[in-house]
Amino acid sequence: MNYIGVYNTQGDISERPYSYCFTLYDSERNVVESSGWLLHNSSVTYTVSESLSVDSVIDTYTYTSSLVPNELYYIQYSVRTINNLEIHSPIYSCMDIPVGRPVV
Repeated sequence: MNYIGVYNTQGDISERPYSYCFTLYDSERNVVESSGWLLHNSSVTYTVSESLSVDSVIDTYTYTSSLVPNELYYIQYSVRTINNLEIHSPIYSCMDIPVGRPVV
């Protein structure tokens, strides 16, 4: 499964992202897999609107764990800035739903 995280600096260049982490939890909030803190790739920073000077960064991660189909999981995206500020997304629910299964 691939996940995308977006961090918006809202024009505050003092809080540029330094690293990021994706964490996948099971339904009981136990960690299934964590990316660990990965260095942010500054080449994917882009300006959403030149007039607003709002910068956003995009980070991606592909989980390698095999998930049980139709079971509930949770994911959280975290960013650590160059000033060591840690920011966490809300915890989102997700599910691995098989597609294309034949009906018997």
